[in-house]
Amino acid sequence: MSSTSARGKYLGDALRKACTNAAGGGKFRILEVAAGTGGTTRYVTSHLRNHGIPFEYVFTDISASLVAAAKKRFSAVDSMVFEVLDVEKSVRPEYVGAFHCVIATNCIHATRNLEVSLSHLRAMIREDGALTLIEITKNMFWLDIVVGLFEGWWLFEDGREHALVDEQHWERVMKKAGFGEVLWSDGAIPESKTVRVIGAFPRKRCVAIESTPLKKPTKAALETVVYKKVGDKEIHADIYYPDEVPVPNKKLPIALMIHGGSHVIFSRKDIRPAQTRYLLEKGFLPVSLDHRLCPEWAWSSGGQLAMSLAWTAPQRGLRPPEAILAFYCPTNYEDKWWRHPIQPIGAEDKGHEYDVLEAIQDEPITNYGVVGAWEPLSDPRILTDPRCRIVLHINWKAQTLPVIVGGLPSRKKADEGPDPARADPPGQLPTPTF
Repeated sequence: MSSTSARGKYLGDALRKACTNAAGGGKFRILEVAAGTGGTTRYVTSHLRNHGIPFEYVFTDISASLVAAAKKRFSAVDSMVFEVLDVEKSVRPEYVGAFHCVIATNCIHATRNLEVSLSHLRAMIREDGALTLIEITKNMFWLDIVVGLFEGWWLFEDGREHALVDEQHWERVMKKAGFGEVLWSDGAIPESKTVRVIGAFPRKRCVAIESTPLKKPTKAALETVVYKKVGDKEIHADIYYPDEVPVPNKKLPIALMIHGGSHVIFSRKDIRPAQTRYLLEKGFLPVSLDHRLCPEWAWSSGGQLAMSLAWTAPQRGLRPPEAILAFYCPTNYEDKWWRHPIQPIGAEDKGHEYDVLEAIQDEPITNYGVVGAWEPLSDPRILTDPRCRIVLHINWKAQTLPVIVGGLPSRKKADEGPDPARADPPGQLPTPTF
């Protein structure tokens, strides 16, 4: 998602909630300052229209040509007004106290005096309204190189040392301009401290803003167990449980996590940590499994194993899962799509020479972690790792069904001849199994 669309979605969600919870009647009046080419406008107006919220949107910019272009671009949107506006000049009488919300994206910092510009914006907002700015609050020196040649970058005459200021500076100057309360977005990642959404409200709220209190992240302990043994092969599972158990001896529902990997690669470690934490916070006991991989062991893969539990569990006298959530797994292997070559973007077939049997083992393996689950297809190891090349081979040569159903022998077994034990009766496929 681009930064413009992300901002638009964020603002759209905020405005939708504000409109839904607003008291009184009539249309929700929004003013956008320095709207430019309308990137934010497009997402915000589409979001409000899709949710059936009546609004009046005043699109403004200091440039008459940009306003004229926007008028053509948004001609199909009802309830839009287009005006030329210089936020540094005195407020028009018809704009005083006229808007529920004023939006400005990366523009107010480019004015001569922040307090003057913000005072004008404060005058346009109703007592129950809000100002929403998106501003860069941490200087990145490459910006001076990119935009430092523009006059607007150096217009400030209010004591600032740079066009960009931090969130505390914004809070001070907003309160000087007449706002009663100032809040801003924050987060743990660096990006959240570089670009912020800053909200300013005409009066300090008597009632605290309703919000979800921050929770301490759930600390997880891990125990690895052998859940199945086939011959000398041990198959492992990782059991995650809260480091601090709120209710001792309480039984917890189990969330069984079965990794994918195009039938051929990855392991129980290739599950997302955020998913595990979320399940723990919701009171589940996450269990991540290894399982025998194709093509040494025919057919089994994460999605098939998950879905087939609906009938394989009762066959063993076990209760089937309450719910199965299978992400992106194939469900119809009879579709003709499987008979056509597939060229994965970033790892297309360019005539590479390889031995598809190079990575096949004599016995089934239960995990493969040379390449992680979240590596891009452009990672050079995807093309050079023998095991990953099996995945590419079945796509490039339309061999997915023959390989995952019939399996592939190791180089040693291939030299010994076909194994009749691997053949299944015509028209029958083995049930996926761990």
